[in-house]
Amino acid sequence: MWRSRLKLIRLLLVVLEIGWVNGQVSQNVSLKTSIVRDIVKFPVCVTDDDCDNISDKRHESYKCFQYMCYPWSSSNLGQPFRTCKRRSDCKALSSAEGGDGGNGDCFRHQDRRNVFKGICLSDSDMKPCFEHSDCPGSRKCTNQFCGEEQYFTALGELSCKKDSFCEDMLLGDHCCFDIRGGLSAWNSGEPDWGMKCCNNQAAPVKRPPDDITDDQIKKLNQKIDVHFKKFSIDNLICKGLKYEMMLKLSACDQYKTTTTTTTRKPTTPKNSSKQRRNQETNSSLRNLLSNFLILLVALTVS
Repeated sequence: MWRSRLKLIRLLLVVLEIGWVNGQVSQNVSLKTSIVRDIVKFPVCVTDDDCDNISDKRHESYKCFQYMCYPWSSSNLGQPFRTCKRRSDCKALSSAEGGDGGNGDCFRHQDRRNVFKGICLSDSDMKPCFEHSDCPGSRKCTNQFCGEEQYFTALGELSCKKDSFCEDMLLGDHCCFDIRGGLSAWNSGEPDWGMKCCNNQAAPVKRPPDDITDDQIKKLNQKIDVHFKKFSIDNLICKGLKYEMMLKLSACDQYKTTTTTTTRKPTTPKNSSKQRRNQETNSSLRNLLSNFLILLVALTVS
């Protein structure tokens, strides 16, 4: 009897040790992978066009691999990912190459005629996805691959032109007028306004943070009063902001409401179909306003 118990105890210890080792390996691999894929050196992208700036800055040809700009043809031996043409080129990937000692796979760029070398990636980096729930741990579905959360966050800072882009990238329902970016651009010297993805049911407006300075509030108020009112979209901008923010802006005075107490009769289910029609109409209007803002930004920039 005691021998059987001893065997069971030994077996339990072996199982626990294997679990601990696997946990340590997974943690180390995740850590090493995040260090290898440096978002400063290899910025986020959706298409090759997103890599033009860093290509010009570094004087190298960067192309979009999955969701990062990478110098695929670089002669610099210090680049972390091993180049490849086939899967057999990716055996025994080291931690410095983003692997765990096992075999990886060769990720090839879609333009194989001009980008004739791929990069070796571990199996965890090759996992495709359509939703965040498809990805393990803290990874996010980033341009249809399970990637590091920092890359998904950076993806939300890319400009958009259509609502469909935001939906496909899981970044929101609308391509919105970027009030937040416009405010921060006053201090950076970048273009004032742009379009970015957001979830805002009131209007296609990406709201600024709650803690903006008094100086920024004054500048936003002036922008609404002088610029947006000229294009008759001050109503849209004001209603897209949080009400507490709108109260601080004199340019939004006509869109502020007063609080009144009223007695309402209970609603009946017979109005539900009408409410659904109203919601569909509001959604269509938001889409129309979003497209109008995109056109307005394009005309302003040109």
